[in-house]
Amino acid sequence: MYTKSGSCELENIIEKDESKYMKLVIMLPEVPGKMISNALKESIEKNLPDNPSPELLSSIDSFLGIFNFPLKKDAVVEFNYLKDLGFFVTVDGEKKGEVSKSYDLARLVWNNYFAEDSCCSGLRKTILEMCPE
Repeated sequence: MYTKSGSCELENIIEKDESKYMKLVIMLPEVPGKMISNALKESIEKNLPDNPSPELLSSIDSFLGIFNFPLKKDAVVEFNYLKDLGFFVTVDGEKKGEVSKSYDLARLVWNNYFAEDSCCSGLRKTILEMCPE
């Protein structure tokens, strides 16, 4: 986990519109893409703002569409948000398309991993323990 400000405060990780990066390594033998996509979709839907913009909804569809193939053990998934450039995903070093220019989708993705009711409380704890602050 990296944030430009170096902050490990949950509020800043989720809400602050700054460049940030998170790397996940798949630890299971193989994870079907549909399983990842469905889990992310469920979590994102719980955290959607009221009346989301058409741009955000389109960005969510593009993001979920990235995971249309199985991820093998030790696959590296990177979520990148570069302020003024946008949010994109790489899998094993291969860019999987630019998903969104705005911070709205990145906020939902970070919220997915770091909010109190996140999908992945154990993962959140591990990431925060490793945070460099």
